[in-house]
Amino acid sequence: MKLPFKIVSIGSSIALIAGMFLPGFVSAAGVGQIEGGNVNYTISNVTKGTGFSNTQSADQCNIVEYRLHLYNPGPDPINDVNVEATINTITPYTQYVSTATVFAPDSLTPQINFQSTLNLSTAQTETYIKGSTVLLDSAGNVISSSSNGTLADTITTGAGGIDIGSLGASVQEYLEFKAQVNCPSVPTPQPTYACTGLTVEGEDNNIVKVTNFTTSQNNGANFTNATLNWGDNSTPLTTNNVVGQTHQYASNGTYNIIVTANFNVNGSTQSATSQSCEQQISFTSTPPTTPTTPTPTQLVNTGPGNVIAVFLGFSATGFAAFSMLKRYKLSRG
Repeated sequence: MKLPFKIVSIGSSIALIAGMFLPGFVSAAGVGQIEGGNVNYTISNVTKGTGFSNTQSADQCNIVEYRLHLYNPGPDPINDVNVEATINTITPYTQYVSTATVFAPDSLTPQINFQSTLNLSTAQTETYIKGSTVLLDSAGNVISSSSNGTLADTITTGAGGIDIGSLGASVQEYLEFKAQVNCPSVPTPQPTYACTGLTVEGEDNNIVKVTNFTTSQNNGANFTNATLNWGDNSTPLTTNNVVGQTHQYASNGTYNIIVTANFNVNGSTQSATSQSCEQQISFTSTPPTTPTTPTPTQLVNTGPGNVIAVFLGFSATGFAAFSMLKRYKLSRG
């Protein structure tokens, strides 16, 4: 006796499909199909060298690879197979579920979805790596590739997906593509430059001399020279050897000396000055003062005349005393 239905294997399940002879039913005998199951959509962390799994972990800057296992258990080929996949390109998340969708209009299931999960150590987005999509046979041989133009580079959703052609009965193929977890760029240090110090000293004849000059420059900025404005409407001096430079003013007065430092910054000239590179100097006329010799304390005049007088005085006194002494002796004798 002939059964009113036929049994068709669908992966690991059994489906009962009504026979041609039952009103309102179309026989599915002889129709291909895509085997489902999220286990067929996996992720590998290329940067860390991990194997493929349905749930994967990654850090910022890591490169991950998605793999979709396509299998048609038959009994017939499937034509016009189109595949597209979602990756997190807009909003940073710490976990994102990627969905790969297979469109196969003449298969038992015209559309089937697969999902895999990527866990991130910090909230990040992903970027599809152009030219990374490749279609492989069951032995890992390349069938077509977006890098050589034999496969479209539009795997991501919104880009149109890719057409991989036909998938024969009992045929297994692998569709792989790569993405990079967002790699926050380290800000490039900006060049910095400044005029940081100036010291001048005044000398005789209204001459000023630069005794100290300093600048700072970093991250690609280089000091080239400096322009000295002496503050007296004379022609400014530009030199790369500032310390030791001198200038003579035509007259007394107060002058503001300003130094502008010039730098080469990424091929262009940039200038900088500051209050630290401004100095004021004054020259004044001070009438000469006639040197004076301090008056010494009056001493006893010991000139030759006085010496003779003193000597004569002492001599007379001595003679008188001698005479008196002589008379005294005679009177006693």
